[in-house]
Amino acid sequence: MPNELTAGVAVVGDINTIVAGMVQKATLGVIARANLVGSPALFNEGLPPNARIIGVCVQSPAASNAGTSASITVGFVDGVNHNEILNALDVKAAGTGQGQVTPNTALFPAIAAPHQLQGYYTEAGAASSSGGPWLVAIEFVTI
Repeated sequence: MPNELTAGVAVVGDINTIVAGMVQKATLGVIARANLVGSPALFNEGLPPNARIIGVCVQSPAASNAGTSASITVGFVDGVNHNEILNALDVKAAGTGQGQVTPNTALFPAIAAPHQLQGYYTEAGAASSSGGPWLVAIEFVTI
């Protein structure tokens, strides 16, 4: 993508600067079936101070084949329930466990303090033998 400046938006490589100086970024995490509550996956970087989440995208080549249910949860390492961003997103069903999905998430106010992010997988019923991994991209702007 060429560098450009039009209508209050500056584009330099893969970074967009939106009106009022906001910079859009993303952080990535990969959650595998082995990343259970006691051994969560850590994201490549956390959320900085004054970050506002604007989108979450989950991609996977295969849904889980767990017996009854399977889900992934994403939240703050220092959070109370570690589910501040995604709470038990179903990854057993073909529609949400495989392909690309944009789950509904709460609208977030700006995050005052920085947070490291983590994600984990849970299942119920017969143990799974396939599924995932689930790539989770969290898009945010800093204000």
